[in-house]
Amino acid sequence: EVGGKLAALYNCGFEFVYFDGSEGTNPPFEYHVPNAQYRVLRKLGSSPKFCEGAAKAHFSWHMLSGGNAFDIFSDEAFKAFAERFIHQLNNDFIEIDSLTEEDKWLIADEVVSGYQEIATTQGIHPPFHLRPRVKTMLYTPLASKVGVSGSMMPFFCEFTLNGDVPASQYGATYAHELSHQQGITNEAEANFYAYQVCPRSEWQPLRFSGRLAILPHLLSNARGMLSDGDYQTLLSAIRPEVIEQYQRNRAHWLELYSPLMGKVQDWVYDLYLKGNKIGSGQKNYSEVIGLLISWEGNNL
Repeated sequence: EVGGKLAALYNCGFEFVYFDGSEGTNPPFEYHVPNAQYRVLRKLGSSPKFCEGAAKAHFSWHMLSGGNAFDIFSDEAFKAFAERFIHQLNNDFIEIDSLTEEDKWLIADEVVSGYQEIATTQGIHPPFHLRPRVKTMLYTPLASKVGVSGSMMPFFCEFTLNGDVPASQYGATYAHELSHQQGITNEAEANFYAYQVCPRSEWQPLRFSGRLAILPHLLSNARGMLSDGDYQTLLSAIRPEVIEQYQRNRAHWLELYSPLMGKVQDWVYDLYLKGNKIGSGQKNYSEVIGLLISWEGNNL
């Protein structure tokens, strides 16, 4: 049925086919990947001039012109994104030492409003409730020992936040977990949507929380992509107050973290992500930078 619908679209006059998402196919991959591609191709009215896929197996060689495709970005594109991001991060900096219950309800209202605004243009379901109530984890000390700041409970469709989440991270964590309630399983996409929502707010603490949540991912990517000199130049562009806040948050979690329990949790959660077709596991969290660069490239 799906193959027929895709073929019907192609037969409207297209000449190129790209099979995205095939890296998420169920095992045995060497059978299901090419079989899924073939079940579409055999319904096409004419052979594509060019056919590519995100993944391929032995049987795919005579169907695909290219395979195992993935997005890469030049150093220049990354540096341009980093420069824009750091400028916005510095501008939105504000000290956030604590949050009142009124502040938390304001965050809920602003995040819901943001998701409603982007729902029609960015392919995410709007929130099911105008004021979704987040619960505090009953097992907060245990969650902190394994580095978990929030969770989505699929059986009851409710999300929880770790009671130890610092005030400066609360808004971004709320937005991230709410995206899971709306059906987003991919962690990079949850980070992406949270970043689309938080900086839209007129409330500066929420804007800063959203940008601060992306900073670790930016620095992780920068360390791997840039030379030592360029990396130090990037760091020097960040306001000292922002770096201090980032380091305080990091020290906060390290103090609560248990390396032994954390390793066990990392292993279990990595299996969970891969079982939900997130092939890169926990590395998926930092893939948000690639999503943001792609999005900005199409929207600036």
